[in-house]
Order: sequence, then structure tokens, then C-alpha cells
Amino acid sequence: DSALSKQVNLLNEGIDRFKKAGNKRFEGDLRLLSYQLRGDKANPAELFQIGLPYYQAGDFERADSVFKAYATAFPDSVYGYLW
Repeated sequence: DSALSKQVNLLNEGIDRFKKAGNKRFEGDLRLLSYQLRGDKANPAELFQIGLPYYQAGDFERADSVFKAYATAFPDSVYGYLW
């Protein structure tokens, strides 16, 4: 768990840097990688925060895939369907 924690912390630093630099595509990539690394420990609600940078970067296919996963996890939420 400590190795995973270190990896997630490193990814979070990268997320912050890419977010500040305005590089939405890499921000989304690192958010997705962090989510995947944590597996069952990851919160599906994070999928919205993963899809949004992809959408903002113009990567609509990837954003759509992530938002579909969000909509599947939260079928009563309108956010996955609207994005």
C-alpha cells in the first residue's frame, strides 16, 4: 500500500502541474491512470473529474467513454448523460 500511495501522490503532483499549465489532455491521462491504479479503492464519482479535462481538451471520444462509465456507475445522475 505504501508503494501505491507513493505512486498516487506522484500522479497527483503531475495532475496539479498539468492543470496549472492548461494541458487538459495530460491532466485527464494522469487522472485516469491514478483511478486505474487504485482499482477497487477508487471512487467512481471521480470519473466525472476525469472526463471533464478530456472534454475541455477536445478529446470528445475519450471524454464520452469516461462519461458513459460515470453514467453506468450513477444512472440517476444527469451529469454523465449531459456531458
